Amino acid sequence: MVTHDPAAAAYADRVLLLTDGRLVDELHHPTARQVAEALARTGGSDGSDGSGGSSGSGSSVDQGSGTGGAER
Repeated sequence: MVTHDPAAAAYADRVLLLTDGRLVDELHHPTARQVAEALARTGGSDGSDGSGGSSGSGSSVDQGSGTGGAER
């Protein structure tokens, strides 16, 4: 799943943060707050600024399906 929503990403076992298609951070078993803070550090948006999260940064989550971190 790809999302800009920290609450949705917090359900994942692993969150990959991307900026312009490049991996910039990785979180394991994060809370929504940790995801939001990481998005803020990387210049991403959690959608709270009204931008809809279209800044070029976002998070990809791996829900631990054993797929090797493949996006869903």
